[in-house]
Amino acid sequence: MTMSRRHEDLSPQELASQEGFDRSWVNAQRSLADPAFRSYLEESIERVNGSRSAATLSKDDFLTGTESSDRVVPLREVGEYHAWIERESPTTAARRVARAFIAELGDQPWRAPSVPIAELSSQPEYEIRAASLAATGENDVQIWYLHAYATGNVDLISVTDR
Repeated sequence: MTMSRRHEDLSPQELASQEGFDRSWVNAQRSLADPAFRSYLEESIERVNGSRSAATLSKDDFLTGTESSDRVVPLREVGEYHAWIERESPTTAARRVARAFIAELGDQPWRAPSVPIAELSSQPEYEIRAASLAATGENDVQIWYLHAYATGNVDLISVTDR
């Protein structure tokens, strides 16, 4: 049986993990309250739901494909990563944080500090998750993605550091 622990009883690692979850939840709720961003998310969900034929690639393929200007990408639908770079011109530090997190999603779709967003999910088909990642001296990088239960596929919906 898992018992809840008081905040002061958590280890430094557990505190850092909880802070990541809290940051992801707060930023996800703030973003959902923005009608323009929410509309963009909903359009992106429709786009990735309509592109079920994309090939699944490995973590190494993603890391290799995003080091250069190649458009070869992993997981299933990660075009949003490239669109973010073109749209917002993020710093190298922000890109590094995003790439590291995205590369692990194929192996760990429930990866911390992501949180589920029930109001955009369609259970039992897929779940929408959001993560806010701290980039040193930068705005948080926010990553939204869809995880399809039947296939285990992960599709990026949005990446931003605004």
